[in-house]
Amino acid sequence: MIPGVSATPPEPDRPHLPPAYRLVALDAVDSTNEEAKRQARDGAEDGTLIWAREQTQGRGRGGRSWESPRGNLFLSLVLRPDCAPNEAAQLGFVAAVATCNGSRSSAAQRCRPRR
Repeated sequence: MIPGVSATPPEPDRPHLPPAYRLVALDAVDSTNEEAKRQARDGAEDGTLIWAREQTQGRGRGGRSWESPRGNLFLSLVLRPDCAPNEAAQLGFVAAVATCNGSRSSAAQRCRPRR
């Protein structure tokens, strides 16, 4: 087992994804982003989704840390896009906008990507 990664939650509690994606479901992890990097270095395929109930060392832009208690959504997605690096860098923002747009119908508050 990789340090900082704990056991997979039970099957009924796991998200169901389309066949093009592979779910790595974790009870707790240091950081979904760090786990995605480890998985990518080990050859994880495009579409590998790292999902955790809790992060023990979550980080944001600029290395800022934040609390990541159970009950929120923590995930990172391994992508291997067939495009130039400067175009690939835009995918995070596109994903944030799509997530907000997709969740607006069920969210009580207005969703807005952070800058």
